[in-house]
This record gives sequence, C-alpha cells and structure tokens, in this order.
Amino acid sequence: MILVGLFLSLLLTARGLMSLPAVRTSYTLSAVRSDVLRTAKQNNLLSSFGDCALVLQLEAGLLTYATAYKIIDYVESTNPTCEFLVLDWSLVQGVCDSALNTIKELVRLAQDRVCLVVFAGACPCVEADLAKARFKLDCSVNEIGAKEAVERIFQAQTMGGYAMLVRDREDDSCCVEAMIIAIEFVEEWLLYKSDRPDCLPRCTSIRSSILCMTTQLGAELNTVVPESHPGYAVALDVHIWLSCMHGGHQAVALEKLADALEIRTFAAGEAIYTLRPLGCMGSLEEEMWQDELRLWGVSGQPPPLAWLLEGEVEHCWTGTTCLERAMASTAGAGRRRALRSGVLRPNMRLEKAKLSAEDAPQCLGPFRTNAAFFGALGHVGRLTATQNGTRVALLPRERYERLLVEAPQAANALTVYTAKKQVVDLTRFQEQVGPSMWRRAVT
Repeated sequence: MILVGLFLSLLLTARGLMSLPAVRTSYTLSAVRSDVLRTAKQNNLLSSFGDCALVLQLEAGLLTYATAYKIIDYVESTNPTCEFLVLDWSLVQGVCDSALNTIKELVRLAQDRVCLVVFAGACPCVEADLAKARFKLDCSVNEIGAKEAVERIFQAQTMGGYAMLVRDREDDSCCVEAMIIAIEFVEEWLLYKSDRPDCLPRCTSIRSSILCMTTQLGAELNTVVPESHPGYAVALDVHIWLSCMHGGHQAVALEKLADALEIRTFAAGEAIYTLRPLGCMGSLEEEMWQDELRLWGVSGQPPPLAWLLEGEVEHCWTGTTCLERAMASTAGAGRRRALRSGVLRPNMRLEKAKLSAEDAPQCLGPFRTNAAFFGALGHVGRLTATQNGTRVALLPRERYERLLVEAPQAANALTVYTAKKQVVDLTRFQEQVGPSMWRRAVT
C-alpha cells in the first residue's frame, strides 16, 4: 500500500508539473519595440519584418523538464519559421538539470533553422546553471553595444551553436532593462541585413503615408526654408507630419520656427539638459519643499524641445531622488526595495536616439520633454550626448514665448505637431516593453 501511495503521489506530482504553463506571454516585433527612436523608413522595415522575431516571457518559478519542453512545442505551434527567438528569463528562479538539456535541444533546433536565440534578464543563479551546463553564450551586446555586436557577428559570419546573453545595464548614469537591450539588438539586426527590400508594412499606416510623401513635401518646403538652413531637418519633419495630419497647414508658417531653433554640438558625456539639484537646504522637509519648487518650475529651468540631428542621445529618468529621500526616512527597507523594483528606477533610460550624417536631412524627436516644456515645469529627466560631435536642435522656452507673440502661426504649428506625433507614438503598438508608466506621469 505504501508503494502504491508513493506511486500515486509521484503520478499526481508529474501531472501537476505537466499542467504548469511554460510561457506567460508572447509577442513579436510587429507588436512591441524598444525605447530607441527610429526614422520613418526604419519603422517601416521593422513593421514589415517584425513577425520573424518571437519574444517569449517564461513563467515564474523553477523551470523543469516538463515546462522546458513546452517551450519547444510553443515555438513549433506559434512561429516555426522565426529567425529570432528571445527568451525573457526575468521571472525564472532556477533551472533543473533535465530542463537544461531541453534548452540545449532548443538552441540546436534553432541552429538547424538558422534562428538566433537570445537569453535576456537571467538572474545570477540561472546564469550559473547555464554556465554549469556549458552553454556557449555570447555577451557582446552588453560589452560593445547592440549595433556593434550585430556588425561583429555579420563580419565573422557565424551565428550558430550559441545563444546571445543580454544582462541589465546598470551604471551611475543609466539603467536599461535586459529585455529592452535584447529587442534593440534584434531591431539592429533586422535593419542591418542588406538583402531586405525597402517595402511597406502589411497594412497602411500614418508612417507609411509619410514615407511616400517625403520627396514631394521636401521640395515644397524648400521654397520657404532652404535645405542649407541649420533648422531645415526639424522644419521638414513638422511640415511632413502636418501635411499628412492637419488640414489647412501651410509651409510658410515654418520659416519663423526654423529661425527660432538653436543648433548646438555636444561632446560625449555632456549634458544637454538636466534638472540640477539646489544642494542641501537643511532638514528633509526643506529639501523636499525645494524639490517640489523645482518640479513645478518655480525654481527649476524648464527643458527645451530637443531634436537629434546627428550623433547619439540618451534620455534618462531622474525623478526618484526626492522620493528615495522621503522613503528612506518615513518607510522601511521594503518600501525602498519596492521603489527600485517598480516600473521607474533611478536613472532608468526612457529614450535613445542615434543618427548618422548619411541620414540627413532627417531628425529624431522631439524627445519627451514636451509636457514640462509647454507647462513651464522642471523636467525630471536628463538628456545626455553619448557620442562626440552630437548635433541637437533646441527650442528654449523663452524663444517659444517670443514665437507666441511674433509668429503665432508657427507656434500653433509646433503645438499641433508635438501633440499629434505623441498620440501616434503612444497608440501604434498593442503592448510596450519599455517603462510605460513614465509616459503617463511625465508626458
């Protein structure tokens, strides 16, 4: 009887393990994107070929043989021809030895089908389990950057027999979740492949319409703002968006807007904008009061509207400083941990943009400082150039106020443009991998 009871217990345990789900959620790059700003042409290409990248968030807990084998079944039934398989390990707390062999089998099957596997967000104990199983892991994405890692793999012409391992990026200036970096890597791969035609997405969209009209609208704008004008790229972006989405728009209103822009060049590591602290004011209550004054713009400088013309810029969140001070004194360690493990973490990257000189006359932006800009508030973020020679077009708040008086048509065009572009950006995907809370709280 004891043996029968033991057998039945094992049977029920095995049945329970088999019923556990292996994948919490799944999506493709047609539904989600990283936090990197892209040009209209790049967005078109990613929309066209995003279905070839399958992203799976693994279920929380221990990954066993039964649940690991379900991952293979899930891929086979969902997208058997995918070129990229991104596994989000952030919820997994450990891996059984038998499950490691199944994951090895998954990587081998992917190699046979010329599919690159990306492991993202694995905790240290899971990484130790993978290392113990002698997985061939490439960590170059964190070491040299997503785009540089793609270039190195293409130059070496080797992409089989291993998996890419992507970790969180955490340093004093910027914090980026592993899944954001992993999706950025896949995006860079799709954009780098030279054998893909510049075709439109499966369905028409605002951005595909914009791409078709760029040449015609550029020639129209040249009669008002010459291409040699320093602010031409921003004026062209405004003109294209308003021509497609705003009835009655006239290019003549953009001449004053282009003249109001300030074009500046920054070195790597130089701050474009930051809400500077006022220093120690005495008690905690006085410091928090000063933080409130800065956030409401009484003693803090409102940010400019900023567009990237060339180079690279990162936009990071800095608004947790005063909250951390308050929690450190009024709450326990549990509240502090909750703050750091929430959607917004100290120095979390909100946006990244990169443009080369060959992309001219395009621009990326405006960065999401517009709510603070129009409300004359201090923006709880930091814009930093991460590449030497980064060129940025800036519209300071005081110049905008002059536009309101001297050229109200141009100021109105700018207001409508920023609002419409933000609405399109926030509603174009079903899901968002990046920090979505800051979009509601900050923009």
